[in-house]
Amino acid sequence: ISTGLTGILQGANLISPFIHKVRKHIHSQGNLLLSSIYICVGVCLLTCSQALTILIPAQYLGPIYDEFSLDRKHLVRTIADTGIIIVPIIPWNLNAIMVTSLLGVKPIEYVPYSFMCLLLPMTSIIYYFIKRRNLNEN
Repeated sequence: ISTGLTGILQGANLISPFIHKVRKHIHSQGNLLLSSIYICVGVCLLTCSQALTILIPAQYLGPIYDEFSLDRKHLVRTIADTGIIIVPIIPWNLNAIMVTSLLGVKPIEYVPYSFMCLLLPMTSIIYYFIKRRNLNEN
């Protein structure tokens, strides 16, 4: 279903204009890493689908990573650390609905116990600053 929705969004040309606007503000590898974080979180918030959170950034940001000679493993790490991991703490996401129905608690009640969902995106942001500093030194 997610792949079909991605095809519909692509066919209706709803994704490309957004990516092109973001692309205009990407001028360095470090900036690309940070933009990837924002895009992953944004897609996750908007689509309510973990699969689309993987498919859309990978498909549209992969060529930009190639353009900046940045290994795609950084894109994969960013998608995993920001897009995939935060889905259970977004109340309208399918994963949060499943956790809520299985445990019988509201998402706000289990968020304090979901420290990994909060810790990994912060780790990506810290990695961005370290990578940016290393790129500036070279």
